Amino acid sequence: MRYISSVKHDLFGLHLCMGLLCLPLMLLGQQPQLQLSFIRQNNFTYSTRMGLKYQWQREKYQMEVRLNLDNIYNAGETGRSFVQFYLQTHIWQYRQLTPAWEAVSWLESDQFFNASSHRLSLYAGLRYKWKDYLSITPLLGYSLDYRSMIPDNGLSPALLVTARYAWPDGLQMETRGFARIKYINPRRQQNMHLSSIWSRNFGSFASLNLGLEAGNNQLDNYTLSKREQILADTFAVEQIISDTLAPFVSLRYQLLPQLEWESDNRLIFSRRQLDYLLSHIENDRLNDRSFDQLQVHTRQKLSFAHQKLSAYFLYEYQYLGRRYELENTTGQPSRLFQTARRREQQKDYFRNLNEFELALTYQLRPRHRLQLSAHNRYLRYDTPAEDNFDDHDQLNYGFAAEWQAAWSSKFTTQYKLLGSLRQYAFLLKERSQDNYTQRSLRLEFTYRWLPLPRLTLSGEQYIYVTYNVKDFEDRNRTDRSTRNLETTLEASYRAHAKLDMELTAYRKEIHVAYLNWQQFAETPLDTTRTYIIEQTNKWQIKSWKQHILFLDLGYKHFSQTRRFNTSMMSLQNILTPINLRKRNLQTGFQTGIRWVQRHPASMSLAIWWQFQYQDFHFQQISRFSSLSGNLTEAALREKTLNFRPFVQLRMNVFLQR
Repeated sequence: MRYISSVKHDLFGLHLCMGLLCLPLMLLGQQPQLQLSFIRQNNFTYSTRMGLKYQWQREKYQMEVRLNLDNIYNAGETGRSFVQFYLQTHIWQYRQLTPAWEAVSWLESDQFFNASSHRLSLYAGLRYKWKDYLSITPLLGYSLDYRSMIPDNGLSPALLVTARYAWPDGLQMETRGFARIKYINPRRQQNMHLSSIWSRNFGSFASLNLGLEAGNNQLDNYTLSKREQILADTFAVEQIISDTLAPFVSLRYQLLPQLEWESDNRLIFSRRQLDYLLSHIENDRLNDRSFDQLQVHTRQKLSFAHQKLSAYFLYEYQYLGRRYELENTTGQPSRLFQTARRREQQKDYFRNLNEFELALTYQLRPRHRLQLSAHNRYLRYDTPAEDNFDDHDQLNYGFAAEWQAAWSSKFTTQYKLLGSLRQYAFLLKERSQDNYTQRSLRLEFTYRWLPLPRLTLSGEQYIYVTYNVKDFEDRNRTDRSTRNLETTLEASYRAHAKLDMELTAYRKEIHVAYLNWQQFAETPLDTTRTYIIEQTNKWQIKSWKQHILFLDLGYKHFSQTRRFNTSMMSLQNILTPINLRKRNLQTGFQTGIRWVQRHPASMSLAIWWQFQYQDFHFQQISRFSSLSGNLTEAALREKTLNFRPFVQLRMNVFLQR
């Protein structure tokens, strides 16, 4: 496979890192906590994710390993096909010297293979533990940083402090502080983070949490490649500096036996600054820039519960304000700098969001429950710049009614009705043509029935209607209506203790049409129908004391048909209006094997042996709805048939103590 060959070609560093990581695990003979998934998402895209967590302790030695791999591969891309390829590794080792002192080592690695950027740091130091309350770990390390084809390295001191204490009156404190600097000249990386949480319970009727999070991070990045810097006889560095301060407080209080109040409040002060350092090229220098940001979030909730009635009222407020600033670090003339500064400050904005929600639940009968809810959401987006016309308001209303009924122990139903109204209004005339109102209505019905002891039938049906109406007179046929109808039927039957049979049928139909809101009339524009039928047989082929092996066999069929009006270039090179039907079929057998541990662990491999078929059918019509000439009659008369197996591999392995 092309994916496998590309992995082999690009990943020598990954193989070396994985080998070094897995060697101590194999020597120790322990089973790590491993999660792995490989999925072929479509004809061109593959994704792989892996997470490894491992802790091992013996006498005076302890090791902790964390590894994360995330990649996305697109076989349709030319050149380097890995859209994302990231590997992160952390290995901590501790060796106890005395009851209070431990020797510590830390290996940290971040590798961005698709961007040819690699970071590797190795630290060693001592950890001092004072009882179970305080831990201080000074570290000295060496860092390698390969960026923009330039390898940098240097010393890196670090300090980790953790504190945890519980007072007799119930007050608890947990604090963690981390500081590190990498002197990878001519660049530097700095990370500082502080997190502190204080909490106390006042009996069963109240609790209080106070906390503070603060951070300062600096990352220097080259703005020129190695070749560009050699040609220009200079280096160019962009310093990205981020500062954050976030205090928070949360409270829970029992006002009455049936009434409880919850309050969550947070402030976040942040600043981000971009400084540009160059040595010679004054004409190409960029002005330093920054922005300050303030976020306010408060959430207040009142809950009531008494006999058959329960309810709650929720209010949330969020504020986000951001201001941009530009400094004249390049010595620009005043007129040019003021023009650039106004252009930067044009991005300033203030965002206010108010949300209200009310929900009621009433137990009509022991097996019948009624739920009602309503919400309101009001967003205001303001821009202080005179030449920024993005000022707008959003107003949302919504309601939901749900009735859950258990008619017997074998038959249950659920009805749900949802409606919403959304208004989007720009406040300035330059954007008034974008104003619209959206109305939605949704009806849901689900049921579950056990007609026989080993047979279960369930189904879902959704009807969803949306109307988008522009709020100005000359709509130019921009109003739209969308109608969705979805139906799902599922049947599962246990033939015997080691065989389960499942059947699923799914149908989805979407109609998009031009909408005449005054006359409430529709003109069909686009229709899509989708069918999925899947049958699976699950055999338990082997069982041990702690493990079970399953074999899955079945068949899956996918069909999608889309009809819409467009245009094509005929064989005589004449642009012709047509009604086009596009059909896609994907069908084939499914096989799979699964290993399940009675404790939470599993591995599975599934393959859909898929045949893909596509064809087109068109009819000439009298009126153009599109002047696109991308479709040709020769291409529309072609039929394609391909065989493309789709593979899914998943693994979850957990350490057994």
